[in-house]
Amino acid sequence: MPPGTRLMQEDERRATLDDLISAKKMTNDQIERLPITNTSMKMMSHRRELEEKMGRLEKAIDTFSKPKVYVQI
Repeated sequence: MPPGTRLMQEDERRATLDDLISAKKMTNDQIERLPITNTSMKMMSHRRELEEKMGRLEKAIDTFSKPKVYVQI
């Protein structure tokens, strides 16, 4: 085990993974509801923020999908 970390319990890991999956679904729904033509800077910025959030969620889902997850103490 790396120093300064602990092994995450299986039920805690599954709960976190479930939360991340539902957050990804909600973010994806928000992206799908955006208009196809983004002419305003605000809409383009909002789409970019949602896409960046989606990328972070996907990375976190990949991490918490592993059988062993170590978290910082």
